[in-house]
Amino acid sequence: MTGIPPPSREEHPCPPDGQNYIILIIADFGHNFTDFGHPFCPSLPHLCLQTVNARPTTGHLNIGIMTNEEEQITLNIDLYDNIMTEKEGDYTGRPRITGTLYNKQIAARIVKAGTEYKQESIEYILDRADKAKVEAIAEGKSVIDGVGQYLVTARGSFIGENAQFDPVKHSLGVSYTPGQLLRSQLKKTKVVCNGTAQTGPVINSITDSTTGSVNEIITSAGPVVISCSNAKVIGDDPSVGVFLTKDEEGAAPMKCPVIIRNAPSELTVMLPAIETKVLYTLSVTTQYSSSNKMLKNPRTYRFPILLSDGKSNDEERPGEL
Repeated sequence: MTGIPPPSREEHPCPPDGQNYIILIIADFGHNFTDFGHPFCPSLPHLCLQTVNARPTTGHLNIGIMTNEEEQITLNIDLYDNIMTEKEGDYTGRPRITGTLYNKQIAARIVKAGTEYKQESIEYILDRADKAKVEAIAEGKSVIDGVGQYLVTARGSFIGENAQFDPVKHSLGVSYTPGQLLRSQLKKTKVVCNGTAQTGPVINSITDSTTGSVNEIITSAGPVVISCSNAKVIGDDPSVGVFLTKDEEGAAPMKCPVIIRNAPSELTVMLPAIETKVLYTLSVTTQYSSSNKMLKNPRTYRFPILLSDGKSNDEERPGEL
């Protein structure tokens, strides 16, 4: 790890008293040094010396300090009627999806948590790691990281012992199993149940009528079938309708021009024309109510899974399998 500058007083201030700390020591043997202690904190040198007793006598130490008290993560969930049963009081919990992160945002989080590397460098490494993993999966390798294990799968029926792969009939997919790091984090996550959700539209799935793809591919200006609850599109508010919006800041929603089927539990709509290799969110805004009275204020549901035309894109959808 050559080229890492020595720590400065601003980068490594003395920690406050009364907390336990983990001392991170990274040796860079391209430099000479004589002091193995934290240069600005008299309480740390003996710890550092104990750590580096069995080491070469030349090198550069970069010391990072972090508290061993992790900030607890909180996840909010809302309760919705369980449409699979008729049992009164039976609900399903839906986590609140509060945003989408790409490698750029992940890199920013790493920088905020504390690192000497620039955000651009971290993002570059994350992008390269994605590419390496994708290529390995396509080669038939099992790829395992902290998020999960990924294995390529073949879809479609093969008729006959000598049947060949036909892109028209067959496709490749990926199976996913949560990784140890993710499973461990989920066990530690604090879950706050906020009771029954405010009555409004809910989208369960989106099926592209042209390709049959579910929650993945949509066809430009083509029809989709939306499985939903309380999503019948009614009301005179200008915001009412089914919309596609580019997944980018400040993008204007595009209204679906035609609603073919309009029922509380299912919508069939014609999508507007979309750009290739661009990710979109689909949302429904309505004043529908299960009672006979229309809602005064419209309510909106945004489907959390991003959609596109399925064409190759260097920046894959988060969570795409």
